[in-house]
Amino acid sequence: MSKAVLHYTNGRGRAEKIRWMLAACGIDHKGGLMGENDTERALVDMYTEGIMDMSNVGLAYPFKPDKAQFWSENKEKLGTKYFSVYENILQTTNNGHLVGNKQTMADVLLFESFVHYLHIDKDVLNNYPNLQKFMASQKEIPWVQKFLQPGSNRKPFPDEKYVAMVAEIFFS
Repeated sequence: MSKAVLHYTNGRGRAEKIRWMLAACGIDHKGGLMGENDTERALVDMYTEGIMDMSNVGLAYPFKPDKAQFWSENKEKLGTKYFSVYENILQTTNNGHLVGNKQTMADVLLFESFVHYLHIDKDVLNNYPNLQKFMASQKEIPWVQKFLQPGSNRKPFPDEKYVAMVAEIFFS
């Protein structure tokens, strides 16, 4: 089987979610993470769209000149609009997954988003015990452990060099 090739800038950005999905699958396709039936697939799709919206603040953060102000203006909004919603979903499912009884795309993308947010603010999940348990349980999954290790296809948190390169490519 041929290896998947992802063409994107050499940094996180929107492609990081794709890297996570490829790692979750062990590979060259994205199958098997959408749920077991139509209801689960609809929930995965709905939660994934919310996670993508939630991720926008994190994606924008490295590009803001006053990061501290940007974060203080957005942290509470994220908590109210998104974090508390996923906290409650995990309380309801009570099995470590947003949908069904096994890892779905929604779980992978939620985990990836919080890995990013925890880089911005290590205390961001302090008021969300179910999200903390979720993060701990996801970290125990072998492919996640492997992807979090140095040398994987995972990219580092955007630094000034990356921000300048992206600005040059997309904004000049």
